[in-house]
Amino acid sequence: MEGSHLDGRTPHIEQILDFVRNHPESYASLAVCRRALDRGLDAVTPETLKRLAGHLEQAPTEEVEAYLDIVG
Repeated sequence: MEGSHLDGRTPHIEQILDFVRNHPESYASLAVCRRALDRGLDAVTPETLKRLAGHLEQAPTEEVEAYLDIVG
């Protein structure tokens, strides 16, 4: 059951990560990374993207959906 929960979220997580990867200097990308990782974050780096991916895998569905709204 847990696996199916994560499988349903995977496209949303990938959509968020793709947006941040493709638009690292956008306000939306920075907003997502600041909310998820560190309010004082200055820029989105490859390391930030790795940290974000790990965070999203563990985040509640509601949080993932909120980030999707930001980048969507």
